[in-house]
Amino acid sequence: MKKKPDFRKNIRSLVSNTKQVKGFTVSQNEEFIALIIYDRSEDRELNIPVFRFRNTKITPTLLRRCIFECFSTAASENREFTRITEIYLDDTTVKALSEDGFLKTKSGWLRANLAISENAVDISSYITNLCKQSPKDYDKYLPFAEILLNQDLLQKPEIMADIERRLYPAKITDAEIPTYIIPIKSRWAKELFDKELAEEGIWRAKEQLALRREVVYYSSKRKMKYPGRILWYVTPSPDDKNSSAILGAIRACSRLDEVTIGKPKDLYKKFRRLGIYSFQDVLKAANNDLDKEIKAVKFSDTESFENPIKFAEIKIILNRSIQLQSSIEISPEEFKMLYNRGNSMPI
Repeated sequence: MKKKPDFRKNIRSLVSNTKQVKGFTVSQNEEFIALIIYDRSEDRELNIPVFRFRNTKITPTLLRRCIFECFSTAASENREFTRITEIYLDDTTVKALSEDGFLKTKSGWLRANLAISENAVDISSYITNLCKQSPKDYDKYLPFAEILLNQDLLQKPEIMADIERRLYPAKITDAEIPTYIIPIKSRWAKELFDKELAEEGIWRAKEQLALRREVVYYSSKRKMKYPGRILWYVTPSPDDKNSSAILGAIRACSRLDEVTIGKPKDLYKKFRRLGIYSFQDVLKAANNDLDKEIKAVKFSDTESFENPIKFAEIKIILNRSIQLQSSIEISPEEFKMLYNRGNSMPI
């Protein structure tokens, strides 16, 4: 490993290019626990030459959050790839990168992050063109392009949902992935995923929960298939009188990872670390009946919409009468229209 003076010299050299290079630190109790540097010299990718973490209790959770923030940032800047070129990665980091869809290359770890919402054929063509245009190792993604041309696989939600996960935030709009609109009170949304709501409130999301990418929401027992997608319809809570946020609207999209049916005590015990719910909150979802079965919905990697979709507009887009007192399933075509509208893409 590099000696400290050499490492500091390397950092100073990197950050001297202030237009294209930016450094970030994460600290806890005034102690630095993470250092990340973004290099934006390449148009198509976000390069990360420094990606280092100190071993602490929250490091595993923080690591996964930082990985997500890296490729989410790249996608938001219309860069198709994230490349981590840090030389000194420990086994925990290597495992986390691999699990998050990064592929090993000669220069480090590469991940596609495509801000695209199209049918499988068009996404396949998009990937193929990217690979042809660059002499780099983007061709590692050609197998994904081939999979997307297989029409039979479009009917297999497990495979298509995994492809979406690996190309996040890409959405395969003609894939048969179960998708639901789920109503949620703003008090829960601000704790579980909605940064805008959390920032305007008195109470901030708990530190550990705010770092987590996977969280759990409890609701009444209603059949849902997974893996899938969730569109979150956020409704007002009693403490929203002075809120400037758009409520009564679809505000975000998440990946639906798991649905578990069970009694309140069992679900609370299993998912307690993934939620902000007290046991009384979970019990309330079961109408205060300890023997009543409810469901725990585990979801992850939520992306907020820049253009929240209000109820009246939802009905116009779907062109049908709907009620959003509980979750409803929508078709792939309906999902495409709503998702694209939320992200200001062509419907």
